[in-house]
Amino acid sequence: MDKLIYLLARAPSDTRTAFVSRLMQVGAKMAALGPAGLRVNVQDAGVDWGDALEHHPALKLTSIYGPFEAVVQVWLEEADGAARTPYEAAIARVTQHYHGYLVEERLLVHNLRQSAAPGERNDGYSQMAMLQIPDQLDSGEWLRRWQDRHTWVALSIHPHLEYIQNRILKPVTPDAPPIAGIGEEAFPIEGLHDERPLFKGGESDTKFNELYQLMYEDASRFIDFQRLDMMVSSQFDLVRPVR
Repeated sequence: MDKLIYLLARAPSDTRTAFVSRLMQVGAKMAALGPAGLRVNVQDAGVDWGDALEHHPALKLTSIYGPFEAVVQVWLEEADGAARTPYEAAIARVTQHYHGYLVEERLLVHNLRQSAAPGERNDGYSQMAMLQIPDQLDSGEWLRRWQDRHTWVALSIHPHLEYIQNRILKPVTPDAPPIAGIGEEAFPIEGLHDERPLFKGGESDTKFNELYQLMYEDASRFIDFQRLDMMVSSQFDLVRPVR
């Protein structure tokens, strides 16, 4: 099974409402193509930022390639050019500003509590990080720091609804940014406006500060925050992949 991820940017002349509406209409048409799985992540009214930026400074982070406002994830039996063509043609009807990658998915927390029907908004919200390799690290050391120690840290301190690491295998569209990995973490919706629910035992000021510092210091070992794109989104499984 192959997995593709497409990062979508909204044209400045486009409204967010029109962009979201067009994406969901196109998503239904992509689902009708019969993929093995199809997920759409999008910044819509379900994740109205409100005061979220005050609580989550990282959500302000964007690289020279962002910001991205939607992600389309497609699972196919084989993701060769012919198989990708109808999906990329559909995405191009939403925006001309998109980049695609073939990825290796590492599912660390499976959302077994998910009750939404296919096409309906999943519980909570999804936070996605588009990662580039810092200049001081080679790809092997970067991957080790992300998928070994940081995995343990993240699973230890965060009450994930879902946690997925996607390692980029290769770009599938021209001029795709040099993104090496895409992390997706789903959290309870309360965490969008208050970081405390995102940390196990975070009700105590002392414990919250301790865990936050641990998370930040460990993330700093493999993330260049000047080249990081963050996106908070609603998550829709239009065709739920079998895992």
